[in-house]
Amino acid sequence: MKIFDGHTHITVGKCDYLALFNYDILSLITDMKINNVEKSIVSANPFVKSVFCPNDCRVTCVYASESDYKLCSQDCRYKNKHRTKIRIVKIDTEELYCSCCGYVIYSDNDPYRYLNDELINETSNYEKIIPLCSLPLLKKNQQNEIERCETIYKDRFAGYKIHINVTGRRFTNYEIPTKKTLLLHTNGDEDGVHNYIELASRQQGNIVLAHGFLFGSDNLKKLSKCENIYIDISAMSASKSANGYHNLKARTYENAIKKILDKFDYTRIIFGSDARFSPMERELEDFLNTELTLNIKKTILYDNVVNAYKL
Repeated sequence: MKIFDGHTHITVGKCDYLALFNYDILSLITDMKINNVEKSIVSANPFVKSVFCPNDCRVTCVYASESDYKLCSQDCRYKNKHRTKIRIVKIDTEELYCSCCGYVIYSDNDPYRYLNDELINETSNYEKIIPLCSLPLLKKNQQNEIERCETIYKDRFAGYKIHINVTGRRFTNYEIPTKKTLLLHTNGDEDGVHNYIELASRQQGNIVLAHGFLFGSDNLKKLSKCENIYIDISAMSASKSANGYHNLKARTYENAIKKILDKFDYTRIIFGSDARFSPMERELEDFLNTELTLNIKKTILYDNVVNAYKL
């Protein structure tokens, strides 16, 4: 049975990352060999210090263990909520700022152009690795970066990744000018599902909503009506201990996956590990151990990734 991992990350270039991730392309290749994964969709790890407030505990925390790749340890005594958001300062002008202390991180170019160039260059010799470019955080830069990537790199990448937790952005009255597939990090129900439905109605390409198990049953049913919306189940195993299935009202992985399939079309569900944030081996093992039919497993592990990203 062919296996594609539809959601992975690697560190690239010489960026100053928040914690000691140390998960580069060779680490990913090793994990793929161990777990018999044929190909992986990969984006650059977005957690670089230059997009965070310097007073954010995730930047300054001395309790983040070298052996633990969490952004900040759960028992950290300095949980300062210096979180970044995007705000409009005047027409067509945005800035990334700290919602706690007001510190302006930047209002011009952000570092994700460098991440994209490094990611494309590092993955170019590996047919098994399919890169996604990261879209700039500021909306004014997104169209320029899309045009640049699609002109220079053409078919060397499969789509774009946006990590909304870095920006606090919501997709209200939003359109992204590309036909390529978008992978959007989500927080489930709290994001406002109507925003994703509206975005899908404007986009010419597919949209993959990451961590789809965070949506409740009613919202999964609404999302399933949009034919260009896929969900992935990345980090689903890792979320068991964090009560990550509460919106589904499920307590076990098996029960959660069945509830997802009950409300969402299985031909648009993608397996993803979220490596390194969640171990590939554990995510794959839990999925393969479910009671789903072989045909459904094959569809989720392989066919849907191919269709979503037009591979």
